[in-house]
Amino acid sequence: GYGESDPEDSNALGSRLSKPVEILDLLASIQTDKPIFLWGHSNGGQIMLSVVEILGMTSLQGQALKVQGVTLWAPVSKPFPYNILYYTDDASDSGKWLRGQVSEFEKDYDVFNYSIDRYLDWINIPIQLHQGTADEAVPRKWSDDLAKNIQDRDKEINYFVYSGADHNMRPSWDMVVARDVSFFTSLN
Repeated sequence: GYGESDPEDSNALGSRLSKPVEILDLLASIQTDKPIFLWGHSNGGQIMLSVVEILGMTSLQGQALKVQGVTLWAPVSKPFPYNILYYTDDASDSGKWLRGQVSEFEKDYDVFNYSIDRYLDWINIPIQLHQGTADEAVPRKWSDDLAKNIQDRDKEINYFVYSGADHNMRPSWDMVVARDVSFFTSLN
């Protein structure tokens, strides 16, 4: 839905929860013997975390993995629904409408079942994580906590912190991209 590339789901939560399914459908449609690597930034990083968790679960069921690694730039990595409610301060209604949507969702669903922190054990794809110290959109603590939680599960993760880098990894963008290329090359 960014840049008016396609219309957003009219359901505020549906649009967030459908993205991993769309990526999984896309991956299933790719016919190649070559390795596939994923990249996600910000909310896209959260989506990619969900995708690698689901791929890890399916590999435990005997399905082969096409994806060889994922790189995450300042991912939104807090549990659902906090991960979306955190950003409501700037909304014209201070998040009242979105909190109502979450409340309606909770009537029928257990929100914890939709939270990425519940499925980190399923991950079996190498992860590279980047975070800038001057990021005003995703707090560094989120990436620190994510890296520690993944490491505590003996999962493969490379974590890099860039002093003074913003949410888009500026002024360290060239170094981040070079590390990602090196990471993907090492997995190929």
